[in-house]
Amino acid sequence: LALLALGLTVVTGDSRWDGLGSMVIGVLLVVVSGFLAREVKSLLEGERADPEIEKAFKEEAGKDPQLGEVLRVLTIQQGPSQVMLAAKLNVTEAVNGRQLAEAINRLEERVRTRCPEVKWQFIEPDVKD
Repeated sequence: LALLALGLTVVTGDSRWDGLGSMVIGVLLVVVSGFLAREVKSLLEGERADPEIEKAFKEEAGKDPQLGEVLRVLTIQQGPSQVMLAAKLNVTEAVNGRQLAEAINRLEERVRTRCPEVKWQFIEPDVKD
C-alpha cells in the first residue's frame, strides 16, 4: 500500500496520494490489532479446544473396559498446539488402584498419540458427576 501510494504521488505529482496511503495503512493496522486483541483475549480467558479432541478422548476411553463411562470432559486451548484436557471417568467396581492407574496411563498415551496438541491431561476417577 505504501509503495502504491508513493508511486501515485510520484506519477501524478499530487501529495494527497501519500496522505491517503498513510490513512489506509493506519486503518489496516487498527483492524489487525483489533483482531489480535480478540484472539489473545480468548486465549487468556480459556477457549474451548477443537471438539474433535473431546470426541477422540471419549473414543479412546471407550476402548478400555476398566475405565467405564466418561462423565465429563473439558478442554482449554492454552496456545497454538497446546491443549489442556480434564476428565472425570466412572470406573468399574472390579478395578483396584494399580490397575486403574495403569489404565489411565494407557489412555493418556493413546490420547497423546492421537492428539499431540494435548500437552496436559488430568483424569479423575469417580462414581458420579
